Amino acid sequence: MVVIGAGFGGLAVLAELARAGLHATLVDRHQYTTFQPLLYQVAAGGLNQGDVAFPVRSLLRRMHAGDFFRASLAEVDWPAHLVRLDDDTALPFDYLVLATGASTSYFGVEGADTWALPLYTLADAPPRLRVVIVGGGATGVETAGALAELRDVLVGRDYPELGRADIILELLERAPRLLPGFHPSLSSYARRELERRGVVIRTDCQVERVDASAVLVDGTGRLACDLLVWAAGVA
Repeated sequence: MVVIGAGFGGLAVLAELARAGLHATLVDRHQYTTFQPLLYQVAAGGLNQGDVAFPVRSLLRRMHAGDFFRASLAEVDWPAHLVRLDDDTALPFDYLVLATGASTSYFGVEGADTWALPLYTLADAPPRLRVVIVGGGATGVETAGALAELRDVLVGRDYPELGRADIILELLERAPRLLPGFHPSLSSYARRELERRGVVIRTDCQVERVDASAVLVDGTGRLACDLLVWAAGVA
């Protein structure tokens, strides 16, 4: 068996096969796997990149799960049951698992793919402070909370000339409440906690267009921002 992708899906497959005593070959273009739920902590400066990235070979050795090739998938030869990699390696397979992950969904919003910052890879998590966050799911809520904590630590200690009101954090969600996939009591709790920390919450808020310095909301409102974090979901 050949598994393409060393994310949650690919590693879960390898772990199950290892428990069954079966051998598999894992392929990924990176030599590390990323724990994506904590990328917001990297973006907020709470964790180093090394805290959320783990060497694939070490994980496979611990699981006794098979071989690893660091390469990109170039072609699948289905009749020959061969996977061809970009380094000209050919891997035969009886079964092939494609677990290459999700990409960011911008829901057709003009300008979002150019000007917004997603949070799905290590490269997406630079240490910035002033943001508008689009998406009130788990990623957006956690990012807003982490940046609010970072702001409160920095203001008064490293930047005494700034006040809390000088750094505005806004969280936009098109649904009527935050965390729409969770119980309403958790949505209410998340909103109370974020507002207590000074995050501006806008629900029932549909982003229609993004440009270099602002987001256009519901066709009428224009929200200026220094940095836009896109946490609206995956495709």
